[in-house]
Amino acid sequence: MWMIHPVLSENVTVDNVNLDSPNGPNSDGVVPEPSRNVVIRNSRFNNGDDCTAIKSGRNADGKRIDVPSENVLVHDNHMRSGHGGGTIGSEMTGGVRDVVAENNTMSSPNLDRAPRVKTNPVRGGVVEHVYFRSNDVPEIGGEVIRVSFQYEEGDADAHTPAVRDINLSDVHSVGGDFALYLKGYERSPISDVTVSESGFSDVGTPMELEHVENLRLDDVDINGEHYDETVNEGV
Repeated sequence: MWMIHPVLSENVTVDNVNLDSPNGPNSDGVVPEPSRNVVIRNSRFNNGDDCTAIKSGRNADGKRIDVPSENVLVHDNHMRSGHGGGTIGSEMTGGVRDVVAENNTMSSPNLDRAPRVKTNPVRGGVVEHVYFRSNDVPEIGGEVIRVSFQYEEGDADAHTPAVRDINLSDVHSVGGDFALYLKGYERSPISDVTVSESGFSDVGTPMELEHVENLRLDDVDINGEHYDETVNEGV
C-alpha cells in the first residue's frame, strides 16, 4: 500500500527519499491526506501506483472529518513508473487546494500521466488553485494531463465534484496518447484551466474534452500545431 502517508498533519517535509515500489497494486509513494503545509522534494519515485497523491478523506469518513489538504509543494523530484506523477485524488472528499508542482522530471514509458486529478460523485470534493509549472516530461505512456470525474464507481451518487483554476505552464513532453484529457460533467464542467508556454510532441491525439469551460491555451504547441485560443467544449 501507500509508502509515506501523513494524515491530519501540518508542516511536513519529505526530503531526499528513495521510494521504490514498482510492483505493488496500490504502492503510491508519498500520500498526504488531509494535511497542510507539506513539502515533497529532492526524492526519487518508482511506483506501482501514483508517485505523489494528495488526498483528503474518502466518502462518508471524508465528509465526517471534512478537512482539506492545502498548501502542498512538490519540487525537484525525479518520477519514473507510476499511474501519475503528481496526482490529486481519488480520495478527495474534503477538498484539495493550493498545490504547486514545479521543477520535477517525470519520465518513463511506464508513467501513465504527469498531473492527474481523479474523482467521482461518490468521492465528491473540490479541487482548486493548482499550479503545475516548469516540469519536464521527456517520456510518458498515457495522457500527459488527465482530469476525469469517472473514476471507479463513476456517476453513482449526489456528491458532484468540482475542479477549477488549474494552471500549467512551461511543460514540455514527448509521447503519450493525449496531451490534454479533460472530462467533467454538464452539471459541473471542469473550469478555468490555463495551459501556457508549453509543448507536447509525438502525441497520439491532441485533446479529448468533455464539459470543459474556459480552457485557455496560450502559446501552446501540440504535434507542431500552434494554439492561442479559449475553448469551451460541451457546456
